Amino acid sequence: MAPSKTAQLEPVNLLIGSAVSVFEVTTLGQPFEVLKTHMAANRQDSLRTAIRKTTERGGLKGFYQGLIPWAWIESSTAGAVLLFTSSYVEDFATHQANMSRGAAGLLGGAIGGAAQAYLAMGVCTRMKTAEITRNKTLAKVAKGAAPPTAAADLPASTFGLFMEIWRKDGIRGINKGVNAVALRQATNWSSRIGIARAAEQTIKELGHKKPGEPLTPTEKVTASAIGGALGCWNHPLEVIRVEMQSLSSTSPSIATSGIISSTSNGTATLAGAATAAQPSAPPKVQAPTILSTARYIYRENGIRGLFRGVTPRVALGVWRTVCLVSLGDHVKSIVKKDVAASGPD
Repeated sequence: MAPSKTAQLEPVNLLIGSAVSVFEVTTLGQPFEVLKTHMAANRQDSLRTAIRKTTERGGLKGFYQGLIPWAWIESSTAGAVLLFTSSYVEDFATHQANMSRGAAGLLGGAIGGAAQAYLAMGVCTRMKTAEITRNKTLAKVAKGAAPPTAAADLPASTFGLFMEIWRKDGIRGINKGVNAVALRQATNWSSRIGIARAAEQTIKELGHKKPGEPLTPTEKVTASAIGGALGCWNHPLEVIRVEMQSLSSTSPSIATSGIISSTSNGTATLAGAATAAQPSAPPKVQAPTILSTARYIYRENGIRGLFRGVTPRVALGVWRTVCLVSLGDHVKSIVKKDVAASGPD
């Protein structure tokens, strides 16, 4: 049987996904992302400390580190891939495989999340994380606030940092941690969309709505918020991903690349480098995998270390799911109505 119209690929969803995703990250998305990444990379810091350090590092602009160009590039491409792929899979699973809305959302989110990770997110997620976690005081040194010899090897610009990683590690360096990103995205969006669709169905049943009767905007947002919050069960994958991609002062890849410089008396110029030099700290793996990084975090911080930054991530998950699911559905419905209205009589 040929696929029904609802299961057709709709290229307009690429544009909708891109626009909605850029809106999400430019508003509340990036500040939550910065705080979450800071806490995952600096697992000794509380949320209050992360807010204070981010503010000290750049004021309001500090909460938008990595937004331009990496977050915009990532969001515009990854959002497009996610909405395009997940919408088709959801429609096909619902109308051709007779799956429930929740199961279809689970499948669509998993395939869409994995697709966006491998097709659009590898380089941008790596660079966005690197930009957030590298020590900004060295950039000030490079601008003349300290002897230039202290930061002779420091790439001050974000594209300079990109080229530094490219020269050192090539394509694998700028895609470092992409498997962790793919696993995170697949579980992220399968949970977010699947739970959100199941919540929508539950709200319909509790409200005794008739078949085909739409949810109100408030009901849609509530369902998406539930999906976004409960979808954070996989937070350890995010901490692992940040650790693998981080340019924090404890990163051995950066220590060996010259980005961690030394003064003439041998003192590390990175704030917090003393922590990295502590003999009690467990040695970092040189070629990290998901499992080896998980073991390292557990040895260093215990089970709580795998959940650092979960509070801003819940907030991020709620906001992102409200935008990509509720707002995305709303925009798609408007576009479909406009297309139908402009069609042939």
